[in-house]
Order: sequence, then structure tokens, then C-alpha cells
Amino acid sequence: RSVASGDLVAALAGHQGTVVDVAFDGSGDVLVTAAWDNSVRFWDLRTRAPLIAPIFGNRFLAVAGSTLLTEAGDQVNARHLERASELLRSTADDIFGGSATVTATADGRLLATAGHNGVRLWDGASVRPLAVAAAEPARGAVLAADGEMVVAGVGDRVLRWSVPRAVGSAGLGAAEVVYSGERIRSVTRGPTDDSVLVADRRGLVLVDRRTGARLAALPRHDGMETGASVSPDGRFAFTGTWRGAPARVRALGSGSELARWEGAHVIGVFGPANRWLCVASTDEFLLVEVGTWRSVRRIPRAQPDTIAGAIAFATDGHTVALGITRYATALVSTADGRVLARFENPDHIAATDLAFGDGDGRLVLVSPSRALMAWDLGEVRNRLRSLDLDWNERIGARR
Repeated sequence: RSVASGDLVAALAGHQGTVVDVAFDGSGDVLVTAAWDNSVRFWDLRTRAPLIAPIFGNRFLAVAGSTLLTEAGDQVNARHLERASELLRSTADDIFGGSATVTATADGRLLATAGHNGVRLWDGASVRPLAVAAAEPARGAVLAADGEMVVAGVGDRVLRWSVPRAVGSAGLGAAEVVYSGERIRSVTRGPTDDSVLVADRRGLVLVDRRTGARLAALPRHDGMETGASVSPDGRFAFTGTWRGAPARVRALGSGSELARWEGAHVIGVFGPANRWLCVASTDEFLLVEVGTWRSVRRIPRAQPDTIAGAIAFATDGHTVALGITRYATALVSTADGRVLARFENPDHIAATDLAFGDGDGRLVLVSPSRALMAWDLGEVRNRLRSLDLDWNERIGARR
């Protein structure tokens, strides 16, 4: 109703039970409502229409600025509307595809994505597109720590492009071939900034991204398809699987098998400092101790799925971001497995890959659709701190 006249301005239909709480976001353009039908709904007051899909199974707590806090059991969830200052979002002109990946420079200045729509560079501050390196479908991209080069798998080759400092106006250098293989499956970071790990139909190969020299290689094993990762000391390689074959850790030098995990879809990522390997399956995440290969912590997925959840370690290894469902991301402490925060992806957008940037101050998500998003974790912490809900870990701390 209008405060001035008391006249009815709009009737918002959708809840199937008595509405018990309402709140405006910081902009005044969004109304959040909660009802006894166990749903929280979001309304765009300019169009009088739902803004995003309703959230079910959560009890409304509060709106602080543009942060919605809800409770589900013993979990407090922080959800950030698209207009919120802590959530940056951009849209590609074509879909990324189901194998989309994202990577960031150490300072967060640049992002790179690889997927069905090719290899693209994005401004890390605004999450806006800067340049297209390749228009052909790509499998995995790696940015040099300082952003001076991007490497990606395109078809049967691994290509590299020089990236000028003013990439938006200068464009990219011509593509150069780093490695020629057979049906490149993935390209991920190597143990040094000058190396990349390539998985193709023949197996694994560690390649110098500057010279193309082969540094190490392992033959393909049965079912080897996705989720390759190498330990920071270069001693171990994890290879994920699809459709039920076991995922494995092998010694990169001798090729001897050290551990294996069963599952319909299994991926893995080594953390920094050679302490943790995080193994993801369709229903759980395991924090595995490197060397003993003992599962120390188990983090169940909130909703089992047909694909494994995405993984990204913060640079200090104390926090890991996990695709706890296809549509939600959790920050988890590696020390004790606590969930520090959980972010629901706006518009029910699925995530295929995660990355930290800006000194762990940003959490970046890429989806199979056209959306690329980044949460400013410092802004998130500022909002939670005002409600005494901040976490103690360094992740997202203001520098």
C-alpha cells in the first residue's frame, strides 16, 4: 500500500500459506516475503513480478541491506540478490556449456573461461568481457599468475596467447601451439607457474607452457576422463573418472598407483602446501591426507546429484569452496570441516567450476549457461559481521 494515501498499489500472488514476514532490500526495489508454506519469495516491485525462483525449506531470519539470511536446521544461509554490491555478474553472448571452467590471476585482475563458446578473458573487478582468445570449443584454461599468458586446450592442441596489460584495447597475440595431443580432455595448473597438466585420450602429460617441453607423462587408465590435478610438489597426479571406473592417484615419476576411489563421477583437486587432496563424487566430498591417502574429513552434499560438485582451494589451504549442491556453494574449513557460509546461486543457476581470486577476496563461479558471477567475500563478511555471524578464518578478510 501507499504510505501517503493508504491505497492498494499491488497484490503479489504466489504463497500457498499465511505470509508471516516481509522485508525490503537495501535498494527498496525488492520485497522479500516468507510464509507458512515453507517458502521465501522475492518480488521485483518495479514489475510486480517474482524476481527469482522461490526458496523452499528455509525459515526467514532477516534482510540486511541486500543480504537475505535464512535458517535450515543448524545452518544459517546467506543469499545475495543480483543487485547487491557483493555479487558481480556478467552474461556471455553464448552458452559456456557443461564442461565450462574458470581460472583467475593471483591478484584477481583477470579471469579466463573455457567452454563451448571458446576461450574468453574477463575483467576481474567488473566481471565484464575483455577479449575472445578462441571461438572454438575449449577444454580448460590456465592463466599465468601475473596474467601475461593464457593457455587452453582446443581440439587436439594446447594453445597459448600472450596477454597485454591493456587487453581490452590491445587484444591478444597470435595463438601458438604448446602441445599436440589427441582429443584434449582438460588443461589445469601444473606444480609451477610455467607448467600445465594436460589430459587427453593418450593419458597425462606435464608440459612447460613456454617451451612446450614434456616434463613428465603417465599413460591413460580405464575410464580416465575428467578432473585431473597434480600436487604442488609435482610428485602425484590425480585422474578423475566418469561412468563408474575408479579414480586414481599415481606417482608422477613411476606411474605406480597409490589410491583409488569408486563412483559414477569422481573428480579431485590438490590443495596448496601438499597437505590435502579433495575428492568429490556425486554424494560427498572427502578431504584426503596427501601421502597417507587417508580420508580425514567427509562433507556430504546437501543434495546427491548425477555429477560431482566443483572444488576450489583458497591459496592458504585453510578454506575450500565446494559445490554443495548443483545450485549452491559452501565455504568449508579444512581444519574441522565446518561450513563457514553457504551461497545460493541466483536464479537457480548451476555451477560447473569455481575459483578464488583477488588474494582470496573473490569467489568466482561459472555456469553451463551464459552466467559468470563473483562474490566479494569482504563485502559478505561486512554484512554478516553486523549481525554477529562472521567467520574467524582469513578468507575474505579486508587487507
